[in-house]
Amino acid sequence: MDLCFLSAEATRDSDNRRHIARRQANTDEVAGRAFADTDFVREQSMDIGRHVAANPAINAIVEELDRAQTRRSRVVRILAPEGGGKTRLLEDAMSALAGRAIYAVRALSWETESPGWVAQRLIERLPAPGRHSGKNARVSGFEAQNLIAGAIGASEPGTLIVIDDAHFADPFSLKTLGTALQLSPRSNVLVILLVDESVASPSATLTRELADTDIVVPYFRLVQVRSLLGQHTGIDAPQELARSIFALTAGEPSTTIAMIEHLAATGWTSLDQIPVPPHIAAPTKATLDGLDDESRALAEHVAVLGTATSWDELAAFAGIDDAESLAARLDPLCEANLLTVHADPGATWVRFSAPLDRNIVLSSLPPTRIRALHLRAAELFADLDIDASLAHRAALSTGQDQELADRHASRAAELADNGDWYSGARTLLTAARLDPTPESATRRRRQGVDGLIEAGHIDEATYMSTAMQSAAPSPERDAVFGYLAVMRGKKSESTMLLERARASLGDRGHAGVTSLASKSVMHALASWNPADMLHWSDIAALDSAVDIPSTQAARAIGGLATLISASDDPTSADEDSNGFAVHSGYVQRFELAAGWGAFAADEPARARRHFESALAISPEKSSERITIQAQAWLAYTHFLLGTWDEAIRIIETAARRVSDLGLELLAPLVHGTGAMIRSMRDDPVGASRHIVHINPPVDSYPLQTIPSAMAAIQVAASRGDYAEVRRAGAPLAALGHDVDFDQPGYWPWFELYAHALVLGGRIREAETLIDPIWRRAEPVGHATTLASIESVRARIAGIRGDHEEMQALLDSSIERVSPLGIPYRLARLHFAAGQTLRRAGRRKEADHSLGMARDLYEQFGATVYVRRCDRERKAGGVNVARGPRQDLTPQEKAVASLVAAGHSNAEVADELYLSIKTIQYHLTRIYAKLGIRGRSELAAMYAAEISE
Repeated sequence: MDLCFLSAEATRDSDNRRHIARRQANTDEVAGRAFADTDFVREQSMDIGRHVAANPAINAIVEELDRAQTRRSRVVRILAPEGGGKTRLLEDAMSALAGRAIYAVRALSWETESPGWVAQRLIERLPAPGRHSGKNARVSGFEAQNLIAGAIGASEPGTLIVIDDAHFADPFSLKTLGTALQLSPRSNVLVILLVDESVASPSATLTRELADTDIVVPYFRLVQVRSLLGQHTGIDAPQELARSIFALTAGEPSTTIAMIEHLAATGWTSLDQIPVPPHIAAPTKATLDGLDDESRALAEHVAVLGTATSWDELAAFAGIDDAESLAARLDPLCEANLLTVHADPGATWVRFSAPLDRNIVLSSLPPTRIRALHLRAAELFADLDIDASLAHRAALSTGQDQELADRHASRAAELADNGDWYSGARTLLTAARLDPTPESATRRRRQGVDGLIEAGHIDEATYMSTAMQSAAPSPERDAVFGYLAVMRGKKSESTMLLERARASLGDRGHAGVTSLASKSVMHALASWNPADMLHWSDIAALDSAVDIPSTQAARAIGGLATLISASDDPTSADEDSNGFAVHSGYVQRFELAAGWGAFAADEPARARRHFESALAISPEKSSERITIQAQAWLAYTHFLLGTWDEAIRIIETAARRVSDLGLELLAPLVHGTGAMIRSMRDDPVGASRHIVHINPPVDSYPLQTIPSAMAAIQVAASRGDYAEVRRAGAPLAALGHDVDFDQPGYWPWFELYAHALVLGGRIREAETLIDPIWRRAEPVGHATTLASIESVRARIAGIRGDHEEMQALLDSSIERVSPLGIPYRLARLHFAAGQTLRRAGRRKEADHSLGMARDLYEQFGATVYVRRCDRERKAGGVNVARGPRQDLTPQEKAVASLVAAGHSNAEVADELYLSIKTIQYHLTRIYAKLGIRGRSELAAMYAAEISE
């Protein structure tokens, strides 16, 4: 016996091979696609951030184009099997590239033995000097090389040349292209070859020799599957349907597209047993037909039990007493790659190699057979696994069943009481479908949706709530829809619905008031209203017996509200249980609140421990919403601690979940830190992947607006664009008139904005901003808030010529933060101090502060600020090595380097803290000393030095 024990990676590889075989079997469809348009030129301009966020592989294409445009021409291969999404990826990339000329040809399978055919079409398409495009007679080899080389040399930097299905191109054409690139060493084009490496051909080998790098087409993500569903169906496809397809295909491009096309053609919208297109199902059905009766029966048993089942469960269900006999029956199924056996310590699992195969097997079963199997499973698991037993009984039902509905509802209450919101919600929704009584079915459906929201599965809750739209209006219905609107970041809608529910229920005395209160607590948190948070938390605490959702969630937020409101005691972060025992299902919420309190108390190490504890809670006792909040705050804590690689890792994980779950309320909290780190690491494309998610609508919650604006402020500051910093911070300054969010430590947004105001000459406005914050932070001695304000005041004192006061403030700010172990805060203070000291003429002290800042930024990988520190130190002229332009003063060198990099006079003035007139004066002297006439010659001079 030779059981196929495979790793997850091997399973996925074999799964891929099976999908490839299915695609190749459909040769007529492939041949038909070969006659599509072969040549095209595109020039499009769209928002790059949207495309990069949807598909990270586009990021790689954009980066390769940047290298080609700024250095030399490059050749890139895009790799995937036939139908694997190469062309689709390229089309998305072309849509993302603004104003690029793109010349493309497609090689056809019968052209491999026809020398020069692809080269000829390239010559006809490219803007070859001296020849009329499209009118050329066939040319010889040397002439073809020269013509293509001339066209490449004449092309604008950033031009793309594409050969689709390059594995079919004739070798002569590929060699001609390679030689032409060598004949154009100063060209700046990007050549993209789309290749199916599963095709063995001399041309495929040549593409490997030509390419500078490979880009492998990634599997689709859930957001892309949903987008494709919308494109094919013409409607806003439910997230849950996309999720079901994604679970079946794992995002494999060609199979996913085939599934979606089949669903669109058949009009299928149910989430249950999604049908598989016949041409994809055919190989599996053929495999089933070739099995003996015992092996096929075993495959049917696994299909009824689920995509995967334990060895012991399968043996009991199939009535096989010994392991040897079960193994013997599994052998043919493993050899056919239909099933895979996974051995883990203490357990062995049997699963379908491809989840699609389960649907194919189930669709092949006659009704009598599938009912008999479900009945046997329901009886077998009655005492072993109540959830499995109930699921099999639900599958047996041919209509509504009150007794079965009640059993599901009872089990849902047990699950929810134990903190397993998601399983409880799904079970309750099943109860609603089984319930023949309209009133109780409506109540259970509403409670099930409520549980999905509490679990953080917002898109699923949105989909399931559609059945509630036709229900009669009620305060309970309004409360659930209002809660859903909160999680989607729709402030006006949630406010209207929750207020209408409150008006209908009255103040107290109604059973629904406590449930409404627990939702209003979250609305108050999103609105950043501590008084309302406490108010609704107190009301929710009046009744601790509410099942879905529990009032302990409201109590956790109430504990946070107490910390926020009690600004005279921010160190009481752990006093969060208020004398009552915390249910095991709600520990995660209290850990999050405690971590947030520790974060605000300038104790990031303690905050990190709480956030990590919140993430360590088992999935059965946690909420996806709370998990994502803990990840967002843990990432920001790592940002402050200088462990930016760990922060990025956490952000990438949380960002995927936010998108998959539809938690729009939390997207800015997650993506904001990512945008800040990537902008400071000089990764504008990476930053754009986050920025696209941190632009909430005007009618959004402060919990969205504040982190979005904080990120925009830092991104602008990374560019040295202080005018943009002022624009990005203005909405928060305006928000402060209506929302009190300047409690010390929670939202440290004001420092960069206040510095930008001072740099813009708006000193009085800066003082009006920081003085109330100082009065609030001083009684409690909140160190980072006070130090940030002292840094701003020191800059103001320097401008006013009070250098003694300036130095005292700078010293005090550093002394406050140094003992706290918050490297990022310290780097910020040293950098600002260096700028202030240099402007005051204290160049040695400035050089020391900037050196301290530089060392810290270098540890973080903040390359933008490392360079800015270097420029500031050069402008100060202390310990700077003499360069080739010795006639320039240190300040002139700093001005020249910034202007040569493309900055405007205003931007240089902001960066170096000088007036625009001073910059103009410096430039006049620079041009005269260097013997040049303007900015373009200055940029060329610096570029030449860099290349040398």
